[in-house]
Amino acid sequence: MGVVLYTPALTLNALTGLSTWASILSLAAICMIYSSQGGLKAVMWTVVFQSTLMYLTMVAVIVKISLMLGFTEVFDIANKGGRFIFFEFSGDLTERYTFWNSLANGITFWSFLYGANQSQIQRFLSVGNLKKAQQSLIVSFPLVVFFIVFTLWDGIALYALFHDCDPMKDENVKLKSADQLMPYGILYIFGNIPGLTGLCIAGVFSASLGSISSAVNALANITIEDFIKPFFISKNISDTWMTFIAKLLATGYICIILLMAFVASKFRGVLEATNIILGMVSVPILGIYLLGMFTTTANELRYLPCLQMVLHVASSLFCSRDFYSWISSQLSFKNLHL
Repeated sequence: MGVVLYTPALTLNALTGLSTWASILSLAAICMIYSSQGGLKAVMWTVVFQSTLMYLTMVAVIVKISLMLGFTEVFDIANKGGRFIFFEFSGDLTERYTFWNSLANGITFWSFLYGANQSQIQRFLSVGNLKKAQQSLIVSFPLVVFFIVFTLWDGIALYALFHDCDPMKDENVKLKSADQLMPYGILYIFGNIPGLTGLCIAGVFSASLGSISSAVNALANITIEDFIKPFFISKNISDTWMTFIAKLLATGYICIILLMAFVASKFRGVLEATNIILGMVSVPILGIYLLGMFTTTANELRYLPCLQMVLHVASSLFCSRDFYSWISSQLSFKNLHL
């Protein structure tokens, strides 16, 4: 969630020059208000509205660039630039993207997202019964497919638009990160149409706020149900007090997300940060769910130490990788003074 909060701040920085951290604090404050005050119902309705804006933005960018360059020309430029390498069957573990690691990542990610992700499970439980949950899951599949297709299409369209004039190398543009290319592209193609640029940027922000609000609400609820209610001294605590505690928890989790946004700012890109953090956390959690599905002998005393060990190993590998990269950069030959 720190990555999700950090990303739209880059957007606002690219368009207005506003400090990145001022943007982060503003977004966190807005999300804190409606997540803590409105509860799950407010979160779900805002997500519906925000998702609509998000889809409209992606489609608008694709249509506009296709009209500017030509539909087939966009794909021709992307193909010449080597953006359509789908079947790279290399077994080299040092390759960032191959068919095999993309397949493994896809299976793990989507299994975790729809099978073990608390915010997703909470949405299924909120619809009332198993049949409605199954129906909502089936309906969501084409929307997810459309989202992935439009996201990739947006990337291809932006590459075609800037393939011969990289904004990252233009001193007049002054982009701080490649993650700012999308908002800059929106400003570039819609800047002459009053109001449309702001609407498209709102779509970018909607994706962030919707994810954060859902996650914060899910974290607050699971904390109450699994950690507070079972061990609370007074079993007769009223629902009013529980609601107040949930609001305090939501506020506290927003503060933690702010700290994680600081961590995300140290990565080379938000996509890398997302993949690394999700990889560290999602695989152990998915493993626990699968363990519960296929065995009846596991319990907390057995799986919690294993979970801690896996998280420790994953975080150690990540930290050692970054430490090695930092040491390498400091000891590069160009920095040595003999």
